[in-house]
This record gives sequence, C-alpha cells and structure tokens, in this order.
Amino acid sequence: MEFFKIQARGIERRFSKQASSALWQNGLGLVQTLRIVGRFRPHLILGTGGYASFAPLFWGTLLRIPTLIHEQNVIPGLVNRVLAPWVDCVMLAYPDAALSLQAKRVVTTGVPLRSSILQARDHLDPSAAKRLFKLDPARPMVLVMGGSQGARALHEQLVNGRERLERQGIQLVIVAGKDAPRLNAQLLSDGGGSSQITVLEHTAEIGALLKAAALVVCRAGGATLAELTALGKPAIVVPWPGAADGHQEKNARWLAERGACRLLLEDQLQDTQLADEIVNTLRDEDRLQEMSTRSAHLGNADALNHVIREVEAYLDYGKRSRIVSLHRNRRGWDERLSAGTSRARPSRQRLGS
Repeated sequence: MEFFKIQARGIERRFSKQASSALWQNGLGLVQTLRIVGRFRPHLILGTGGYASFAPLFWGTLLRIPTLIHEQNVIPGLVNRVLAPWVDCVMLAYPDAALSLQAKRVVTTGVPLRSSILQARDHLDPSAAKRLFKLDPARPMVLVMGGSQGARALHEQLVNGRERLERQGIQLVIVAGKDAPRLNAQLLSDGGGSSQITVLEHTAEIGALLKAAALVVCRAGGATLAELTALGKPAIVVPWPGAADGHQEKNARWLAERGACRLLLEDQLQDTQLADEIVNTLRDEDRLQEMSTRSAHLGNADALNHVIREVEAYLDYGKRSRIVSLHRNRRGWDERLSAGTSRARPSRQRLGS
C-alpha cells in the first residue's frame, strides 16, 4: 500500500484571506492528484468524506472511473453533498442521510469496524475485560472517550464531580488523548491519585474497554457511535460543538430519538451535571437495560462485508473496462452490478423520484 500527500484544505464559507489561500491549495491538489491518477490508472476510487477526498473523486468522475463515497454521519459533509450526484454509489451509515443527497445510487452499509471491536464483543467476558486493566470486576466501570478531537470540557466536568463518583464506587477509565498529562496532573493536585480513576492517552484495547463498561460517555463521531451500537452499550453522548454543520449533534439526536443514549449538550453542562447524570443512569437499571437493547438493535456488525461487496462489484467491472469507455453502456453496467450484489438493488433514479 502506498500513500501520497496532496495539498488540500477546507474552504471557509465566507470570503477571507484564508479562503483564498485554501482555493489555491486545493487547485494545486487537483494537479497533484491528476498526476497520481494518470500514473496508477486506478480501477476504482473510494472517498470517505473530508476535503482531501475531493480531488481524487473529482478526477474519477471526470475520467469515468468508478467512484464510491462512504458517509458516516446523519448529515453528509460538504464534499459528499457536492459530489453525490456525480459518483456511482453513495454508501451510508445512517439511512436518514439519504434525505440530504441527490445521488444516482444510495445504499445503507453501516460503518466498518475494527476487528478488535468485534472480537471483544464475541469472545471477551466483561469481568475478564476489567481484569485486563486491573479494575475491580464487582464494581461498575464507566468509559469516557473524547474521540479524535479530545474532550477537555468533559474532563473538567468529571474532575468537578469526582467526589460523588468515588462515593458511589464508580470506576472511571478516561481515554484523554493529548489532554492526559494535564488531566493526570490536575487529579493529583486536587486530592492525590485514586485507584478508581484511570487516565490513558491512547489504547489499542478499546474493544475490551467497551466490553467492560457499564456505561460510556463519549462524543458523537460516526465511528464512535458505530462501535457503541455494535456492542449494545448504553451511553451519555456529548457532541463536539465544533463539528462542521453540527453533524455530531445530529448524530447524537438520531441515536437519542431511538432510545439508545442520553444526549447532553456541552454548553449546557454545569458544575457536577455530568457526574450526576452518570450516577442517576447507573442507578436506574431498567433504563440502562432498555438503552442497551435499543443500542444493540441499531448495531451493524456486518458493515465491513457490505462495503466490500459494493466495492468488489464496481471494481470487477472497472478491471474489465477501459477508463475512457467505462460508462458507455449504462444498461450493461446496471445489469452486471445487480448480479454482483446480493443485498443491494442498483437504481438510476434520483431520490424522491
């Protein structure tokens, strides 16, 4: 597998010096990407959203290379919304995302998960998972994850409510990212270390931690919520307020409306509110079980295989065709794709037609 770096940058949706610079960088990225595409002549291009995927998908549609998009959020990102009418297939994590798109073909696949997540779900006992992290198997553990953007505001809330959580015998494991050193120092200065609180910068054993957790506190990125639902975990979800188009809040609301999580907004958190919510949720065993059941109902452990089937169907046709004539026979394309996918029905109709 080879990796190539191209110039790409998000464009601010108002005129500014930074926006002008971004246009220049993305123009350069288009030139760089054309050279890469010309060199390797790919049989298929798959984009997963974000401004860096625009140039490859742009050239793919222009050169008639099969192009696919995978969208992980309820509200599709700008690049995916712009390119959806031109690519061959849009794969979705949430079926509701189709309402925001005009596309040739849309299929709901879910979000592919790491194998470690599924292995922990199927083969690891919660008590054994706790012992991996030297936790007391008899006491509840709450996992706190900030995602790739971190969650300093959540960490501050937990520090504020630390005493109440400790009195209830609740064990906390906080995956804090770059905020871990600061958080550890603050916990030490505010009353010394505690055997009930474990702070990690990163971990490769997130599947084991999820399996061990009685409750999860997290952000609302698409991958995070897919992991939650795959393991059927009840959660308190606090969306990252800086997400583009408020997509994390919309992800969280989608889950909350289906009874799989409790939604809290960061700017409304006060004093020990997060700690209070953790304690109250753990006390209500019926509510906890109901959230777990609803979460598991929304999970999709077969997402990776579904994505692979979609990719293979388009890739097989792409390998047998020349780029310049790839889309000349649309009827033959649709018939071949229909035969190559067992669960999804290709359609050339736009949504709503």
